[in-house]
Amino acid sequence: VHKMVDTTKALLHGLEEALILRAGFIAGVFHTWRCEVTLLKVARRYSDEFALHQDEWSGAFDSHRQSFEDELRKAAEHHLSHKEIVKQRVALLIDKWAHGEAEGLKRECLRCWCHY
Repeated sequence: VHKMVDTTKALLHGLEEALILRAGFIAGVFHTWRCEVTLLKVARRYSDEFALHQDEWSGAFDSHRQSFEDELRKAAEHHLSHKEIVKQRVALLIDKWAHGEAEGLKRECLRCWCHY
């Protein structure tokens, strides 16, 4: 009987160790799965939040780009209009020198009137 108890005891200890090993393995797999699911949830939330902010950022960027292009266009127009004014003044000065004060003024007035 004593031998039977020892054998049963050894069998039970072996089964208990095998059960603990399997339970530990299953717990490890479950923990890994849980961590993966948590990471996927966080990644999805981050992706959605990033997409939301990306729309805001691209809208702000487009706004800044448009305002910069408008300012550049205005500066170019101002530069060209200033250049044209300087060109007209130079032409008036040369006409006055070449044809006298009154005649040069008349010729430049006629030239400006013809361009409009």
